[in-house]
Amino acid sequence: MSLSHRPQDRFRTGFDRLLQDFENDFLFPTAALTAFPLGGSMVTHRGTGGLLRTDLKDTETAFEMKVDMPGVSKEEININVDESNNSITITTERKEEKKEETDGGWLVRERTFGKAQRTQVLPQTADLSRAQVELKDGTLHFTVPKREVPGSRTLSIK
Repeated sequence: MSLSHRPQDRFRTGFDRLLQDFENDFLFPTAALTAFPLGGSMVTHRGTGGLLRTDLKDTETAFEMKVDMPGVSKEEININVDESNNSITITTERKEEKKEETDGGWLVRERTFGKAQRTQVLPQTADLSRAQVELKDGTLHFTVPKREVPGSRTLSIK
């Protein structure tokens, strides 16, 4: 049996999720109402499954990151690269369309509006000066090449 498929791992994951939900509700009581809290990373919103979901993959030559940005145009996205702490911060704001409603009230209203921000710290081997990003089909695709890490050497005693 693989170590990742042990029954206690499934329990731990479920328990961790439950504990995280409790912590989010306690620390961010209005997050479930707004779904777009300001801060370093998104709080999971159970109604939509979370926003600014991110995948980060370590390949042989680069780090590849995908960030879901459904319904957001590239003009609404700000990306800040901080080489001092090897991080990428993505900020976006979705504004609510304001128009007169004359044909009845809402039956379902799940879409959210406001600001969202996500900061992802990358390993020190990431070369942010050569990072590239593309928005395709509602997903930001980052490619951050790896820099050469100096190897060890032997010092001779004089």
